[in-house]
Amino acid sequence: MFDLSVVRRSFVVGFIHSFIQLPTKATLMIDHRLYTKHPDYFAGKEDMERLIDGYGDLGFVYKQSLEGNWYDQHQRWLSETNTAVRNSEEWTDSLRTFLSTTSGEGFRDKISFENNVVVGAEIDTRFKVVDTTILTHARRMRSARREVRKLAGSLGTVIVYADTFVWLESFLVIARETAYSMFIAVSTVLVVLLLLLGDVAAAFLVALCVADVCICVFGCLYWYNDAINFITAFFIVIAVGLSADAPAHLCRAFLDSRAET
Repeated sequence: MFDLSVVRRSFVVGFIHSFIQLPTKATLMIDHRLYTKHPDYFAGKEDMERLIDGYGDLGFVYKQSLEGNWYDQHQRWLSETNTAVRNSEEWTDSLRTFLSTTSGEGFRDKISFENNVVVGAEIDTRFKVVDTTILTHARRMRSARREVRKLAGSLGTVIVYADTFVWLESFLVIARETAYSMFIAVSTVLVVLLLLLGDVAAAFLVALCVADVCICVFGCLYWYNDAINFITAFFIVIAVGLSADAPAHLCRAFLDSRAET
């Protein structure tokens, strides 16, 4: 026998997965970079070391991905060649010399010079590989940005960036705006129902129907192996208006009915 409660529970489970957990379709391995702009690496040696070590100590960062970065390799080269560096100019000259060696040639595209001054550099790193949710990756992105600001010190501007971050930012915007639009739509529908039906109980019943339909739409996203995006967000918000029409007419008919039951 067909059990409607089973179907409803399935949609509720789908709603929880689609909207609250926001699952990914596959594991994401996010390679990203730490950018430093116009720093004085000689004067900010301790801050640079603290940035690399501190960022690697973050629980969601794969610390081994920071090993072998250009800064540590340059410092090792200075030690191995017994090169004395007394000021920022000599440090920059030593960096240019290091980049011309076989040990440093692989880092040439990681560092930008302008008038014999380092104007920018990048260090490759990555988040730990875990089967998690889009929302978790987005939180990691924001946490990483927040932490590098704390660790920057005298280095000035430090940026955490990856091409994937653009997608994560758009996802956060879509999820936030979808929830906001739904709240506005449901609130507007409730006010209109109160005005047109003139009955609080009837308006409340119709609002429950609207909420039920919205949960079903969210649930379908999960069972269809889809997620919140520009297209699905449109249908979710549209569902609020469409789902109010039939219940409102039924309630209006019952309110106008002169039958005893």
